[in-house]
Amino acid sequence: MITGGNWKINEALYILLPAVFSLVFYVFGRMRLFGGADAWALIFIAFAVPVFPFTPILGASPLGFLAFSALINALLLNLIAPLGIFIINIIRGNRAPIMYLFFGFPVQGETIRKEWGS
Repeated sequence: MITGGNWKINEALYILLPAVFSLVFYVFGRMRLFGGADAWALIFIAFAVPVFPFTPILGASPLGFLAFSALINALLLNLIAPLGIFIINIIRGNRAPIMYLFFGFPVQGETIRKEWGS
């Protein structure tokens, strides 16, 4: 590809996209928009597997770049998970300030050492 002299747009994008997205992921990590380990994982994915190794179940993604798709999927999950926790808290009848119902489940003070995550 490099020595042949006839570069195609797609081949150039496979080199350019990992570099651009790695820079974006690094900046996001430094700005603490998400964790440092997440940033390095996305950087590694961007360079190790820049395109989908197989066709996705629902067809090709709009961008076709695996690391960006992983970032979007994580974003969607992080938006949906608190809503699910809130719904579970409402169904169970848990009472707490409204903000806390989105991020966890109430625990009695005496049994907090027996709960997961303590």
